[in-house]
Amino acid sequence: MLKSIVLSGKKLTPEECRQNIVDVFELSTPEQREEGKQWYIKANEMCFDVSMKYLMPEHQVIGILSALSPRTSWEINQRKLQEVLSKGTTFATGLQMDKVKRIFQTDFESTVLDILNGDKTKNFYLNIRRPLSSKAVTIDTHAIRVAYKDFKREISEPSMKPNQYRFFAEGYTSVASKLDILPSQLQAITWVTIKSLYS
Repeated sequence: MLKSIVLSGKKLTPEECRQNIVDVFELSTPEQREEGKQWYIKANEMCFDVSMKYLMPEHQVIGILSALSPRTSWEINQRKLQEVLSKGTTFATGLQMDKVKRIFQTDFESTVLDILNGDKTKNFYLNIRRPLSSKAVTIDTHAIRVAYKDFKREISEPSMKPNQYRFFAEGYTSVASKLDILPSQLQAITWVTIKSLYS
């Protein structure tokens, strides 16, 4: 594991990462903790409803949602999913639309994960697909800001290398284990919490 990481000129050690995650978790209200625990469950339910509406396998719906998720708010991510399924296109990068088209064409879940390829999109997929059992961790901009306890939004989400992604994922996994919750639940709780604390 990396001994430290530097993003936006700010150094972070594994110990600081874990403590900052704990600190943000402890700032969460009971309502935020419940919202976070339910977040991926509700995302899964939304995708199930969409799969029924468009008569598509659920793994394809979640795969397309995940492919369209980078650098996009949850609200816009859902809108883009609906646009792709109803109109065949949406505002997205060429790479994202290429992944969407390939996901449309596959019947196999394992192939969807191969198509998604990136750590963030694969883990986002796994968290939504199996919200009650997945040990995956979605590391996005907000998850990184939690790890830095960055309430001023000074840290930007980089294109992370696998070992950098693991650095943050292991921080969440370690803290979640001590709290006896899933890493995805911890990430969602702190995501809800830090968004309410941005200055």
